[in-house]
Amino acid sequence: MFRIRYNKYKDIRLSSEQLQKLSDITADLGLVCIASIVLPAIFDRFNILLLFFGILVAIFCFVCSLVLIKAK
Repeated sequence: MFRIRYNKYKDIRLSSEQLQKLSDITADLGLVCIASIVLPAIFDRFNILLLFFGILVAIFCFVCSLVLIKAK
C-alpha cells in the first residue's frame, strides 16, 4: 500500500537576498539563451525555429526574474 507523507518543509520562506539571487540567476540565464541560441540563429545559420525558440525561452527567463523581484 502507498502511504502519503506530507512534506514537513511545506512553509519554506525565502529571504529577500535569496530572492534577489534567484532573480539574478534567471536574468543571466535569459542572457545566456540570447547569446547561445538567438545570435547564432541570426548570424551563423539563419533558422527561424531556433530564433523563435531562443526568444521565447529568453522572455520566459526575464519574466520569471521580474516575478521573483516583485515577490520580494
